[in-house]
Amino acid sequence: MPFRELAMTAWSFGNALSHHEPAVTAAGAAALPALDKTAFEICGRGAAEACPVEMVASLAGSLKELKAVPTEYMDCAAAAIQKAAKDVDVDRIQPAFEPDPTISDAGPSVLETGKDLLVLWKPSGWVVNVRREASAGFAEEDMLGEEPADQALLLAPWLAQNLGPMSPISADPDAQHGILHRLDAETSGPLVCATSYTGYALAMLQFGSRNVIKEYLCLCHGWLSPQVKMLEQPLQYGERQAADLEGQPTTRLRAAKTEILSVAHFMAETAVSLVAVRLHTGRRNQIRAHLLYQGHPLVGDKIYGDGAKGWCRRLFLHSYRL
Repeated sequence: MPFRELAMTAWSFGNALSHHEPAVTAAGAAALPALDKTAFEICGRGAAEACPVEMVASLAGSLKELKAVPTEYMDCAAAAIQKAAKDVDVDRIQPAFEPDPTISDAGPSVLETGKDLLVLWKPSGWVVNVRREASAGFAEEDMLGEEPADQALLLAPWLAQNLGPMSPISADPDAQHGILHRLDAETSGPLVCATSYTGYALAMLQFGSRNVIKEYLCLCHGWLSPQVKMLEQPLQYGERQAADLEGQPTTRLRAAKTEILSVAHFMAETAVSLVAVRLHTGRRNQIRAHLLYQGHPLVGDKIYGDGAKGWCRRLFLHSYRL
């Protein structure tokens, strides 16, 4: 089966395939030869009939969800990506960004830099809004942006203006300005961005195959039981979660998994729980919806809770480890 069709099939029918062991085995076995025979393009740069490199990451994620990733897939995928990227980055000069460890609500800043990646500080209130079509329809919901409100603080124009002159990908909407994952507008924390097309595609492979650890701190209403260790309520794909507590049927459900790492109880006008969580999937608003299903909406959540009131004027959700 051609690589494009294999990626589309694994992504579209992942949940159904997971219950059919022969199909899972066949998908894994077909991945390597299909990968080796395929020409790829990066963000529209490549041969007209080439397969989007995003599908390499997509298939890695689908196969991992099916527990069928061949041992050699990641190395072969990285080699295919580097081959596709070598001409795209051929004239690139390594940008020299000066890290600024200042963390402020005033705006983003560059916390750390590497060869092809950098880590930004994203304050609460900044919208990670990217072109949905740039992901060729296959990236996880991490790659989906929020619809910006009027007067919203948009990260993409900030990247284009501040990093674009030194890093062409930062000004390229077809490459999502180098943005590799997303945080909700009201969530603060580190955000990884690529400074080259090679770094963008290789990092997408890591995010798509779920090799990136993402941990968050949040404050929720009420005292969450410390006995709760894993939240696995299926969630809707690509949309704001309905958090359907009345039993109405929902559609387009996808597996979702949030691990509870630790819980502490406090009194802050009312009972609250400080919770550390680790994401194992990347559904939209996953932490917020999962804790609402437990009966403990996040403090300051205007979508799934009662909004920002009193002493907490924002959503209490922070990405603290990546």
